[in-house]
Amino acid sequence: MFDIEQLKNLLKSIYKLADEYFIPITTNWYTPAGNIPDETKTYIGYRIISKRKVTYDSIDTQRKSYIKIFFRLSFIGKNAEQLSDQIHFWEDQEEVLKIIDSYHLKFDYNNMTSYTYPTQMLKNNMAWIYDLSVYFDYLEELKLQEQIRNKK
Repeated sequence: MFDIEQLKNLLKSIYKLADEYFIPITTNWYTPAGNIPDETKTYIGYRIISKRKVTYDSIDTQRKSYIKIFFRLSFIGKNAEQLSDQIHFWEDQEEVLKIIDSYHLKFDYNNMTSYTYPTQMLKNNMAWIYDLSVYFDYLEELKLQEQIRNKK
């Protein structure tokens, strides 16, 4: 199942930043916990908000099931707006699509909201918040796990 650690690794792969720039959102609903170590850098907060199973009948009458995962990203720091705006172009970037696909995810770009949120973590600064959702193809992951078990 796609989890918080995988979300962090996905973001690290896309943004090509070190661990220190990713801070989980734990004690505040919108921004990362703790103080921002360096105001000249940009940090990304991340949090999975919820997961729910979605099942529907497709056009070809096959029943399809996915896990829909809702998560929040919070960008704080010097280049927060520029880094966060990149999300709008992920679906047009082949390298990003390959990374996303490697996690068996499909982004729901129609269900994305972005807004600013005032923060006291930095002087006169706003956090850029993105609420996103993805469909996780857990059936595909189950097939891979079965293949791995059969090879042992």
